Amino acid sequence: MWVETDLFTPLVAVTEVGVCFLALTSDRAERGLAEWMERQRPSGDAGDGLLRSAAEQLREVAAGRRQVFDLPLDLRGTQFQRTVWAELQRIPFGKTRTYGELARRIGRGGASRAVGGANGANPVSWVVP
Repeated sequence: MWVETDLFTPLVAVTEVGVCFLALTSDRAERGLAEWMERQRPSGDAGDGLLRSAAEQLREVAAGRRQVFDLPLDLRGTQFQRTVWAELQRIPFGKTRTYGELARRIGRGGASRAVGGANGANPVSWVVP
C-alpha cells in the first residue's frame, strides 16, 4: 500500500504478524518489495486494519504528531540482524548511536561493520530507524 504523508509516499507491506516492509523512496520501492518477498517468502495477510493503522502512524510521524510507532512487526533476517534491529528500537527518539556503540551494546564490540550491514538490510527503516 502506498501511503501519502507530508514528507514522502512510502510503500508499506504487512503480513498476518505485522509490518514487514517499508520503502521510503518510490523509485526503488516496488522492486525492493519484490526482491524482499522473493528472499523471505512471507505468507498470509494482516488485512486492511493493520495497513490503515500503519498508514495513520506514518502520517502522524511525518506531521510531527507522533514520535514512536506502535505497530506489530514481522522482522525477517538472520539472528544477528534481528538482534541489531532490536537494539535500534531501544534508541530514544531524537538520539543517535554509532555502529560501534551498537556493536558493543549487543556484545559484539568488533562488529561495527556487520552492524552497519544489518542496519542497511533493515526492511522497515523509519519504523525501526
